[in-house]
Amino acid sequence: YEEGVFTLSFVFPDNYPFKCPDVKFVTPMYHPNIKKETGEICMDVFASSWSPTQKVQDILEKLVSLIKSPTTDSPLESEICQEYLKNPKQFEKKVKEFIKNHK
Repeated sequence: YEEGVFTLSFVFPDNYPFKCPDVKFVTPMYHPNIKKETGEICMDVFASSWSPTQKVQDILEKLVSLIKSPTTDSPLESEICQEYLKNPKQFEKKVKEFIKNHK
């Protein structure tokens, strides 16, 4: 994901900061925890540990961490997760192709 440029969508609910914003990738992603078609992110990343004191910067830091280290116990894209676990070189190749095709 190193050379990629990614656009995110943040939708803040009326009861923000008591409820976390809805965050999605606008840029298509090839990642076990991000839906390719919708950009939906595995919400366990935000909702389970959300507190009203968190800021957008905290969300961005969690996203960077998720991108670097996918969570394989609750993937949104199971085929991509299996590839990540069983064939990391192929996974990395597809990530690079995806980034190249979605700049």
